[in-house]
Amino acid sequence: LISRLNSRIEETEQLTSDLSHEIKNPLSAIRMITDTINNENLTESEKNDICDQLQNEIKRIETIVSNIRQTSKIENKAYEDSKEVIECDKYLNNIVSFYSSKYPTKKIKCTLNAEDKCIFITPELLDTIFDNLISNAFSFADEILITSSINKNQIQFSIEDNGPGIPIEEREKIFKRFYSNRKQQDKIAHDGLGLHLVKYIVNSINGNIKVESSKKLGGASFI
Repeated sequence: LISRLNSRIEETEQLTSDLSHEIKNPLSAIRMITDTINNENLTESEKNDICDQLQNEIKRIETIVSNIRQTSKIENKAYEDSKEVIECDKYLNNIVSFYSSKYPTKKIKCTLNAEDKCIFITPELLDTIFDNLISNAFSFADEILITSSINKNQIQFSIEDNGPGIPIEEREKIFKRFYSNRKQQDKIAHDGLGLHLVKYIVNSINGNIKVESSKKLGGASFI
């Protein structure tokens, strides 16, 4: 018990440290932006650009807080009473329809091989898994293939894309909290919590997640 408590204290201290570091960045940017707004020589176009930057930084903080809050709810088993039986292939058809509308310039399709198979899970958590993986894939690629299958009595989903893929040495790191290998300008929209949250959810329901190279599309494949 003492060992578990000490481990929990260390995890909490590390989370506090990570959060403090990550939130300081957008807060510093917001402080600089608000100082700039007071400049009376700005044109309307420049003011609009500054307002857009301000909204992006606020959204970044909101995303961080939302993801951490969801992690906490999972840890405290707050979702246990909201589980439902989800028909896998029916769910994936709805996913494809939704994201086809959300990303009209992108291509998304599915191959379904888990007919009549179901999982018992909180819909919000399943939505979080797919939203993070699909949004992440479309930030690198313009084509996605989602596949359902049965593997050793387990239901397996894969999300493949035609992007640049993920180097072998990065494949474990990308699931770490706040880790990102993106260019600096892309980090505003991606806080490094999405894939960490996905793995946390998958682990919480006794599942597994891994990333490989896509044999069909040439990019990354999250399984």
